Amino acid sequence: FSITVDHWTSMANDNYGAITLHFINNFKLHTIILSFMKHQGGCSGEELANQLYTSLGSWGLNIKEQLIAIVSDSCSNMNRFGMIVCDDHEVQHHYCTDHLLHLTALKSFANDTCIEPLSALKALVNFINSSPQSNAKLADCQKKIHPGKRPLKLLNEVRTRWWSTYTMIQRAIKLQQALTMMKRNEIMMRQQNRRQLQPSKLEQLCLKEQDFDTLGFMEDLLAPFADAQRCLEG
Repeated sequence: FSITVDHWTSMANDNYGAITLHFINNFKLHTIILSFMKHQGGCSGEELANQLYTSLGSWGLNIKEQLIAIVSDSCSNMNRFGMIVCDDHEVQHHYCTDHLLHLTALKSFANDTCIEPLSALKALVNFINSSPQSNAKLADCQKKIHPGKRPLKLLNEVRTRWWSTYTMIQRAIKLQQALTMMKRNEIMMRQQNRRQLQPSKLEQLCLKEQDFDTLGFMEDLLAPFADAQRCLEG
């Protein structure tokens, strides 16, 4: 059998580790959650190794004779975990291909040309999604452009969630016409209101035409990565 190992920190700042066992019987893949536990204070490589040894022992599994490979992400504690287990036993430690593709995709546009429009989009999405008033303005623009259709919301990026950067960009481009209309409306309101001399926060955050051009390039760049990861996930 082989195992996959993962760890994460909850919104309550608690650390958890999970170990999943995979084996093939009669040409059919079986997957079982071997262990799921909370780690006090942190989730080091040593703690994950202890969790693995304890879990295998409780199930009566022999790590030397039965465990073939370990798959994890490439975080530092996972590297340490892999080194401990591989040094103790003849086991192979592989990095998750999906995770590596995700890191490669992030690095592929980590330059000044792409960072500024992407940062601008993140700021706009965060502001609109945290403001019911701005969300309503975006929904009204969509209703004017596509009467009868259900308005869509912008999607936030979550760095630990695959596809989130791609889907955030994809949704923004889909709503480009509505976002542009919303920006024009903000400018018109400011010009009509003599008391409002400075642009509103929403107007300041709205994207420029060249930002959408760059985001369109990034969408094309990220699309093959997203397709490859979906295929790997089955």
